[in-house]
Amino acid sequence: MFRIILFLQISLLPLDAFCAQVTLGWNQITGSNIAGYRIFCREDNGTYNFSRPLWTGSGTRLVVKDLVDNKGYYFIVRTYTTAGIESLNSNEIHYKYSIPAAATPTIMPNGGSFSNTVQVSLNSSTSGAKIYYTTNGSTPSTSSTQYTVPFTLSTSETVKAIATASGYNNSALASATFTKSSTLTAATPTITPNGGSFSNTVQVSLNSSISGAKIYYTTNGSTPSTSSSLYAGPFTLTSTTTAKALAVAAGYNNSSVAAATFTKATTGQQPYGGKPYPVPGTIEAENYNLGGESVSYHDRTTGNMGGQYRKDDVDIWYSSSDGYYTGSNANGEWLAYTINVEKTGQYSLDVVVATPNSNRSMHAELDGVDITGKIEIPNTGSWNNWQTVMSTVTLSQGQHVLKVVFDQGGFDFNRMDIYSIFTDLDHLPQEDEVKWTDTTVKNENDPAPADNDWVPDESQSEVEQEKLIIEEYSSYQDNVKSILLEDGQRLTVESPEGTIISKLTIKEKPSSSSIPLDDLDFTYGLVDLTIENVDTNGNAIVTLYYPEDSSPEAYYKYGPTPDHPEDHWYEFMYDGETGAVIDQNIITLHFVDGKRGDDNVSVVDDKISDTVGGAVFRSSQAIQPEATTIRESNNAGGCFLQCLNLE
Repeated sequence: MFRIILFLQISLLPLDAFCAQVTLGWNQITGSNIAGYRIFCREDNGTYNFSRPLWTGSGTRLVVKDLVDNKGYYFIVRTYTTAGIESLNSNEIHYKYSIPAAATPTIMPNGGSFSNTVQVSLNSSTSGAKIYYTTNGSTPSTSSTQYTVPFTLSTSETVKAIATASGYNNSALASATFTKSSTLTAATPTITPNGGSFSNTVQVSLNSSISGAKIYYTTNGSTPSTSSSLYAGPFTLTSTTTAKALAVAAGYNNSSVAAATFTKATTGQQPYGGKPYPVPGTIEAENYNLGGESVSYHDRTTGNMGGQYRKDDVDIWYSSSDGYYTGSNANGEWLAYTINVEKTGQYSLDVVVATPNSNRSMHAELDGVDITGKIEIPNTGSWNNWQTVMSTVTLSQGQHVLKVVFDQGGFDFNRMDIYSIFTDLDHLPQEDEVKWTDTTVKNENDPAPADNDWVPDESQSEVEQEKLIIEEYSSYQDNVKSILLEDGQRLTVESPEGTIISKLTIKEKPSSSSIPLDDLDFTYGLVDLTIENVDTNGNAIVTLYYPEDSSPEAYYKYGPTPDHPEDHWYEFMYDGETGAVIDQNIITLHFVDGKRGDDNVSVVDDKISDTVGGAVFRSSQAIQPEATTIRESNNAGGCFLQCLNLE
């Protein structure tokens, strides 16, 4: 049995090309009788024509070019043998390319009244865009006046503008009406100082040259009005802020808006070693930024209690097995790290911690914004029993300061592993190219489809069970998590759609003296798992995908059961209601809220807790994990790409 997984990577052509290309990649299937692979494609409202593959070859990467704007494409891959026998379909990939529109131009000022003349400027955030405009209220086109420099209006006019750019559709229409008035306009207020950087605080004052004028202002970047704060005297800023002000006076039109940005400098903070940590990657706890107390770290005691590595107030310890790590942390202490994120996306932020204490917690901040919420730190049993706790975060490309805050201290902190939850195809070998040609045929058996997918409605549910449509890179799913095992392979856990895997950690495998039978071996450790949002019937089917070269024989748990309320070891195999069903490396766990297998036994709380459980092997037959030749999806804590078994 083999698994074949199809991946998708979007790559746009140069901006003057009105089409796109996609890169498809799939894992290599090995075997003496494997001859190659066939890619099949269909368009929206079409079906696959399996007599006409889009591509046939032996590579594991394919670039499909000349895809048409605003048309949907679906791809699957099959492997075939030297005897010409094809496998079942892989998962299905969906891609739809739409030419983006250029950004709508901005007109500054955005209309209003003026007394003598007004200077108008136009801008588009789309790089290389050309702006065409009119001042007589007509709709502009590429035959209209092209904007080059600010222009002056001396009469009432309506300015309209569009932006065009190579590789983009024309932008939406921007419009602003300027009215010449005999009434004078109040002078624009002055902001002193006129923005800039500051270290601790800065005092800001506002002024208008119009006698009796009232000044209204904001400090959140919004446009002020007469409903905003009325200026009464200088005010103090303590953080990065954009101040805006408006002057209002009797007999005058309202003034233009004055704006100034004040940036609080983070002086003295520099990455340890001189370079930001690259993300994705691993961040060692002891390599927090340089800068000192309250700049790069906060520690409530003086001196390094561990006496290792650095000479400041952070407590750093060392052991030959674990290397350097921070410890003796107290409530409210924190460490800061400068990171450089390769690309915007969702990431799994995995912290490696150890503690014999319960009810400990932390959180992570990016540039001062909490990105994880409360991270609960489990009681790992001892100070040297390290466990990984995962969180999913969204990181934007570029350099940032990542701060870890110990809300409830009393645990050791070893490192952070930050991985993209999307599949990286940059290094897949054997790239081929084909141009798109239509190989699909219409399914006329669905004359009035309810969902316009040309699949017969009576078989719709069956089809939906066998395909996974992935829009570009697929979004993160709360019901799927993946965790790194000791040998570098991964255990992936999937719970029912709509549920949430709120906790997934791996505990060390127990000693032979603490397990029920001497010949049992928990090769991959013990799973600590919590599923929330269980349905009203209390049923949950959880699938554990162990490494492909493993063959577990049973699943054991440690905890209470309805007939034995004290914690004890028991074999958790399927009895018709609850228990494990094993199919090679895949274990399907059947849970019922409050029943056998749920550690909160006899308590119906919409939650399944499996705090100690794991696949077991007979010691004489235990499989030692080896590196697999099949490329996994590397979706740490993220989206699971569904795949089908192949003979």
